[in-house]
Amino acid sequence: VLDMTSIHENGECVNRVYDGVCSDYKIRLDLDSHRLRIEAKNTELYRGDLENKRCEILSDGFLQTSEQLFELLKDLLEHNCEVREEKYIKTLQTQFYHENVQLNIDITILFGQTTSRQWNLPLNLRKVRLDAPKAQLKGQNLRVMIDVLPYTFVFHTNHTALISIDMQREFIESKGFGAAILGNDVSYVRQVLPNVASLLEWARELGLTVIHTREAHLPDLSDCPMTKRKRGRTRMSIGDVGPMGRILVRGEPGQAIVSDVAPLPNEYVIDKPGKGAFYKTNLAKLLEEKEINRLIVCGVTTDGCVQATLREANDRGYECLLIENATASYAPEFKQTTLEMLHSQGENVCWTAPFSSLPRYQKELE
Repeated sequence: VLDMTSIHENGECVNRVYDGVCSDYKIRLDLDSHRLRIEAKNTELYRGDLENKRCEILSDGFLQTSEQLFELLKDLLEHNCEVREEKYIKTLQTQFYHENVQLNIDITILFGQTTSRQWNLPLNLRKVRLDAPKAQLKGQNLRVMIDVLPYTFVFHTNHTALISIDMQREFIESKGFGAAILGNDVSYVRQVLPNVASLLEWARELGLTVIHTREAHLPDLSDCPMTKRKRGRTRMSIGDVGPMGRILVRGEPGQAIVSDVAPLPNEYVIDKPGKGAFYKTNLAKLLEEKEINRLIVCGVTTDGCVQATLREANDRGYECLLIENATASYAPEFKQTTLEMLHSQGENVCWTAPFSSLPRYQKELE
């Protein structure tokens, strides 16, 4: 395991390092001096200066062990890295946070028939400050790392979408279907409106694809099975005329997304006839066309449409992050139980994190 330790002088922390020890190797990554050092059996093999992009190979023995060492680095860094492979080339990318700066580190190794060193450096250090002006962010494919449960969630902005689920008037307002017909207390779902609004702003600043969903049926209800229309013992059902027009029917006033979190003209709005956002919609096609592989999810209700969407997204191979305080249920215990269910299954369904965990702004510095 890669451990972070602090070196103290006179009671003050003066350095932060990551130490990794496995078999005969010892690896040290120093976040303050931006240096990486590799030793084997107390002999220094490699010294890299990430800041100035310089390196020294100090032992010929290092050249014969590059593939083994690459695998060691990957194991030590665990979920904090991604690996890209091409013919004769492997590149390991990893990141660390330190003093409001994100350190992006690329390590490349050449294999096979080469006329030069197998360990092809320098390591490339890119600093990403978390307080860059938002105007400088759009159009960049940023790689973002978030410390969440169960482990670090990494995504590229060009391949990530925010999905805001069912923030429509029928479910959020007191005269809507959720409260006036079903008898739910909408105060709990309304509490997350500010966080959903902030999350949308954050996603827009980073240039993420933003998708909004609404549970809404065709006017002739041909996409609403009778079992759905007739279940429950409410005085009104889907398609009936309620305080906000026909209930859960496309184009009716109640299906509009509340103004606090309304979509922008360039954002996608998907009407779905079921709980999950993939069922009988073009969501899967849209994500494929946009080359999306990560989803950040918010909305209502946690135990209903949010959970249904997360589970199907997981089955389809998407990595998902649920923002805990940007989702809600009509009863707090329903939300809490759903989060516990997601966590109890080894986080196989999704990551979860509060909105405060998200870095505000990021820009790659020269």
